[in-house]
Amino acid sequence: MKTIKEIRKQVLDYLDLSNNKKILLIVDDDEDGMTSAFQIQQFLEKMGNSVELFLNEKRSIAPGSIDEEQEFRDIFVESKAEIIIFCDLNEEIAAQKLSLINKKVKVLIIDHHPVPKGYKIRQKLLVIKPWLFSNKTPANYSATKIIYDIFKVDALAALVGLVGDSSFGDWEEFGKEVMKKNKLSLKQVTRLASVIKSIVSNYAEMKEELFEYIYSNKNLTCLFDSKYEKL
Repeated sequence: MKTIKEIRKQVLDYLDLSNNKKILLIVDDDEDGMTSAFQIQQFLEKMGNSVELFLNEKRSIAPGSIDEEQEFRDIFVESKAEIIIFCDLNEEIAAQKLSLINKKVKVLIIDHHPVPKGYKIRQKLLVIKPWLFSNKTPANYSATKIIYDIFKVDALAALVGLVGDSSFGDWEEFGKEVMKKNKLSLKQVTRLASVIKSIVSNYAEMKEELFEYIYSNKNLTCLFDSKYEKL
């Protein structure tokens, strides 16, 4: 089993971020995925890279869903991506997306779901799963916490993702430290997670706007008493 320090080195060596890379970041559109994106996009941009975000809906690409397929192709072409990073999405969903493009790109998957059988990914691939470095139950080692452990960007974002992913019980000590540092209660953290869940569930057309609002403020507490919470 590797240490998280070794995983970090493996990821950074693989991504090779020494030059300005164009990166397409594809994440699940729930609390875990959005807080993962909030963290990793900050890290990548601070390293001087260009990041295009794609919020994946909670369904895989179905045969004949031409509009969804074309949407992804267009975003990929516009991004001119050299690297594609999937967060909180498993190999099956990644394979479906990657089958739509021909360009050779480097692919990183950071995820905590079981590995599906029979998927095929032709591109160069690195997959990071929690069982590579931890004995914790993978289902409760949410992607947002993996991202935090690797990149150390925003502990509060990781906690909001954990609460939204119903994994707080496995990370109570971590949660208490984060809440104490940010002077927040569990009820308040739950409020933040609930705002994301509510917008994605009830106002899906606003999810990109919601993410941009959070990202521009660089702190999820901006959601308190915001128009998104009022909705």
